[in-house]
Amino acid sequence: KQWYQRRVAITAGEEKAEELFDNYKSHYVVDNGDIDADVALAVNTAQFVFECCGLVDGPSWWKTNGNTQVPPGCCSEWGGEDLPASGLMTCAETTYDVGCTQKVNDMADEFGVVIIVVMVVIIVFELLCLIAACYSKKQEMVA
Repeated sequence: KQWYQRRVAITAGEEKAEELFDNYKSHYVVDNGDIDADVALAVNTAQFVFECCGLVDGPSWWKTNGNTQVPPGCCSEWGGEDLPASGLMTCAETTYDVGCTQKVNDMADEFGVVIIVVMVVIIVFELLCLIAACYSKKQEMVA
C-alpha cells in the first residue's frame, strides 16, 4: 500500500510538472505570447537548479515550430534574475542537455539508498527508546 501511495504522489508531481512545462511551452513557443510570471519563474528555476532543460529530451523539447531558442533556465549563465520578454533566449555558454524528468529520477535513484538508511536508523532509535521507556516503567512498578 505504501508503494502505491508513493507512486501516486510521484505521478501527481509529474503531472503538475508536465502541466507547468506545457503551459510555458504553449505560451512562449507555440503562441509567442505572455505567461504568468510565477509559472515562468517556476519552470526556469526548476531547470536552472536541477541543471536540466525541458521536460524530456533536453533542449529539443522546446525547439518546435521552427523555434531555435530555449528558456533561460536551460542556460548555465542565467542567474535567476531577469526573464527575457520573449521567454526564450540563445545560451551564450552551456545549454543543459538532459530533460528534467530524467534528472529528477536520477537524483531519486542516487539518494534513495541514503533515505532508506536514514529511515532505518530512525526506526531503530525509536525502538530503543521504547524499550528503554518500558524497562524504566517496569523498574518503577517493582520498586
